[in-house]
Amino acid sequence: MIREIRRAENDQLVIKLPKDYIHRKLEILVFPIPGDNMDVPQPLAPDAAENLKKFRLLTKKAEKLNIRVPKDVDIDDLIDEMNNGLY
Repeated sequence: MIREIRRAENDQLVIKLPKDYIHRKLEILVFPIPGDNMDVPQPLAPDAAENLKKFRLLTKKAEKLNIRVPKDVDIDDLIDEMNNGLY
């Protein structure tokens, strides 16, 4: 997993990938960091900050436990269920 925090200077961002990521499907998530003094559209601001906080906590737990999601699990369905408050 690659995790970077960067300040975007324009509308493009280049990420250097490890060789074993080439020719693989990758999921890329981009979140604004709360407190960055940047205006975030109001409908997104409250949920985005809280969701980012929860995501970071989950990422830390997964890294500690070395959790891997089996390939046959539809992670999008799981995320949808989590976002809909079923967990």
